[in-house]
Amino acid sequence: MPVSMPAGIARKAKRKKARTPLKPSDQAETGQDAGQETARDTARDRKNDRRCIASGASLDRQDPAIRFVLGPDNVVVPDLAEKLPGRGAWVAADRVLVLKAARKGLFSRAFKAQAKLPDGGAEAFAEALHRALAERALNALGLARRAGFLLVGFEKTRAAVQKGAASAYIYASDASADGTDKIRQVARPALPVWHPFPGSDLDGALGEANIVHMALTDPGMARRFGREAARFVAYGGAGA
Repeated sequence: MPVSMPAGIARKAKRKKARTPLKPSDQAETGQDAGQETARDTARDRKNDRRCIASGASLDRQDPAIRFVLGPDNVVVPDLAEKLPGRGAWVAADRVLVLKAARKGLFSRAFKAQAKLPDGGAEAFAEALHRALAERALNALGLARRAGFLLVGFEKTRAAVQKGAASAYIYASDASADGTDKIRQVARPALPVWHPFPGSDLDGALGEANIVHMALTDPGMARRFGREAARFVAYGGAGA
């Protein structure tokens, strides 16, 4: 035969189980505080992640910069695609600052570990990085050519620039001023213009001879080349 609990005890038990709900205003404040704290943490992390370890300057997303990670045996590796896993250290795209970070042990301080340079020391490290940055920019041109978005030659380039079909104008750094002036005179004011490489580098990258004038006709390809070219130029390449 079941035993019934006295009504008073039952009410007390129910009162013990009952919880006082948060007021709507309390819930809003709690959620708002948590959201603000998360946002502050995220902003702080992003700021720290993009701070140059050599100059201490905060780097915006559009600033030319180079990310480094620790590879096997704690060797410093440039992560030019910015996709390698692990803790990253940023240096503004400037050969002088990279040499400073390499010579003064700033990578070890950033990684909180004994970081090592590849064989050859700081100068060889900086020079290898210069070549890698150039290669990425030239590879972007090769990719655009294979996709059909790179026009080569004076007449084709001038026509595309004049019609507004060009997203960027690129010419060899050793081109004559006569030819480049004729194309620049018909270009819209905001058209990106680049000349970071001599003709010999362009010839080697694209497998043709005597390349001087080029036009990128795809905006996405132009932005991709622009990012790589800007980083190369800032590091110490030719002008833009």
